[in-house]
Amino acid sequence: MCLAYVPEIKGGIFVGGIKNTPLYILINGDLAVFFFFVLSGFVLSIGFYNNFRWDKLVMSIAKRLPRLWLPAALSILAGLLVIQMGGIGISERVGTIEGSNWLSSFANAKIPEGTSFSLLDALRQSVSVFLVPKDFYYNSNLWTMFFELWGSMAVFLLLPVIVALRSFGVGTPVIILVHLAALAVLILDRHTPMAAFVAGSALCYLYLHGKTDLRLSRWHLFLLVCIAAPGAAVGSGPVSVATLAAAIAFLAILLFYPGFTEILSGPTGKWLGALSFPLYLTHTVMLLGPGNWMHLNSGSPIAAMAFTTVLSVALPLVYVDRGWTRRVNSVFNTKRLKRLRTALDP
Repeated sequence: MCLAYVPEIKGGIFVGGIKNTPLYILINGDLAVFFFFVLSGFVLSIGFYNNFRWDKLVMSIAKRLPRLWLPAALSILAGLLVIQMGGIGISERVGTIEGSNWLSSFANAKIPEGTSFSLLDALRQSVSVFLVPKDFYYNSNLWTMFFELWGSMAVFLLLPVIVALRSFGVGTPVIILVHLAALAVLILDRHTPMAAFVAGSALCYLYLHGKTDLRLSRWHLFLLVCIAAPGAAVGSGPVSVATLAAAIAFLAILLFYPGFTEILSGPTGKWLGALSFPLYLTHTVMLLGPGNWMHLNSGSPIAAMAFTTVLSVALPLVYVDRGWTRRVNSVFNTKRLKRLRTALDP
C-alpha cells in the first residue's frame, strides 16, 4: 500500500521517506518475504529431524506443488478478473495521481507484449508461476512462488544428507558447516531466496539438537539485533544477503529466547499464522482492483487502503487454504499409496 499510495515513504529521509532508519522494518516487504522463507525451511525440516522416513520424504516432495497450487491459482483468477474489468488502465490513472511507478506498471507485473489475457492463459500461469521465473503478471506478488517451490526442494534434498551424517556420528558443528556450504553455493549462484530455506533448516537442526549447547544471553540478543539491523533498515532487494541475514537473526531471536516465543504461541498467534499465506496471496490483487476503484471514487488513498485491508482479510481464502491442505494430505495418505510407502520403508 505504501508503494501504491505513499511511494515517497519508501525513499530516504532526504526525500521524506524512512529508508535507512529503524522504522523501515515496518514496511520492508523483502524482509517479510525472507522471514517467511526461513520459517518455511524450519517448518519443512522439523518433522524429519525428529523422525526421518523415506516414504514421508517422497510424499512431501510429491505433494508440495499441489499443496501450494490452489490458493495461488485462485489469486491468479482474481487477477484475471481485475484485468478484464479494466484494472490495468485504472492502475495507470491512480499511479499518475499518486506518483507511483509501481502502481502505473500494474505492480511491476512485467506483462509481455502482445499478451492475450484469458481463462486458459490464467490457468497456464497457475502452474508456470511455480516453474518459470518472472511469469506472474496476473498477480505479481507471486514472484515468490518459484522460490517457495524450489527452496522447499533444496531442503528436501539436503535432509537425507544431514540425517545420514548424524547416523554416522557426525557432530553438530560439522552438520551446521554442511548447511553453510549449501547456503554459500545458493548465494553465489544468485539464488539467495532459496538459500533462506536452507538457513531455516539449519536453525531447525540447532533448535532440536544444539539448543542445550547454546549459551544465549543478552549479549547474544544484542549481537543478533546488530546483524538484523542493516537488512531491516536498508531493504536492498530480493537478492540481498543483508536481508537474508536479518531474517535469520529475527527467527533465531524468536526460537532461542522463550519470552519472544511465548508472545506468539497463543490463539492470536495461531490465527495470524493461518491468515498470513492467504493474505499474502490476495492483498496485491485487492489493491489493484477494489482498492484502486475506491481511490477513484472517493479521491482518498486512506479509504482505498482501508477497503483493501478489509477485503483482503475478510475473504474466505484462509478457509479454502486450510481445507485444501487437508484434502491434499488425505489424498497422499490413501491406501493406494500403501504399497509405495512399504517399498520405501519396509
